[in-house]
Amino acid sequence: MKKLGAFILSAYLATGSVAKATSLTSEHAKSEESACRHHPTELLNSLERRQTVFQQITQDILVRMDGRSWSRFVNTAFSNKPSFELSLADGSFFISPDPTKQSLRATRIYGEGNAITFEVSAAGGFNASSHNPELDFKIHPLLSSIDGVQFSDLLVANSVMSLDDTLMSNCWRSFIETKGALVEPHPSDPSEGDGSYTDPFKGPHRKAKTAGWCVNTYKLCLTEITGNSRPASCQAPAYVTSKGLCVGSLQREEGLAGYQ
Repeated sequence: MKKLGAFILSAYLATGSVAKATSLTSEHAKSEESACRHHPTELLNSLERRQTVFQQITQDILVRMDGRSWSRFVNTAFSNKPSFELSLADGSFFISPDPTKQSLRATRIYGEGNAITFEVSAAGGFNASSHNPELDFKIHPLLSSIDGVQFSDLLVANSVMSLDDTLMSNCWRSFIETKGALVEPHPSDPSEGDGSYTDPFKGPHRKAKTAGWCVNTYKLCLTEITGNSRPASCQAPAYVTSKGLCVGSLQREEGLAGYQ
């Protein structure tokens, strides 16, 4: 697994802190929460929040279409002005055409190494000649990054991304702990470590540890955090390791095909 040391500076610039923090005072916790409101995970963490943002973007685009069809708007509306900025209550999105297909790109830049781009297209059932299309939003994995790591490298279906030896931000760690399900560690990594921060417990025996630092593995449902709807089941999940304080109980997951 490749090292991500080159992204440490980006993570620090984005949040002002790194994942080594062991405890937070009330004032520090509020500061962290405020920082994470200006981090990509704020949008990925809440489907309801994404839907609200998508509705606002859709409304503005439909107004700008001004009766034109979707295909005409995408292909010709940007001939003189290739993009426009859409200002929302807590941030701005930059809307631009995708030169390779009949779709738009909606990008929000949060800071150094942190940005999200959604591909905006006419949803299934609406053709390109529609004057009032329903729009579909999906995260663009190549044009989105968190703490300097490209989304396509950060979360990969049916594979494990080892981030326990990197300094991802506290916002990222909080995100995977909240959205992910703690699962058994990868069986090919039996090394236990000594429980210190530099050599945490890991491997199959890590689950019995209740004190010290552990390498934890989380399962995340990609389709739940990258689109505009909640899927009926978690298909092709991604797995991420993170270094954190050990926990005594393990939320067991069934059907980890492609992982174990």
